[in-house]
Amino acid sequence: MPLVDALQRVAQANRVMALHTVVVDAPNAETAKFYAQFAPLPGRPLKPFLPMDDRY
Repeated sequence: MPLVDALQRVAQANRVMALHTVVVDAPNAETAKFYAQFAPLPGRPLKPFLPMDDRY
């Protein structure tokens, strides 16, 4: 799955550099519904983000 692969790569990169967030560029409102579990950027509902913390 591309999303899982991308998050695994981000987690790996986070071990050697400080990453704060992962921003998704949802191409349409339907796709954005999937990402509704993440926080949308203020004023940008099609750009949800996932804050990085010690869990990743």
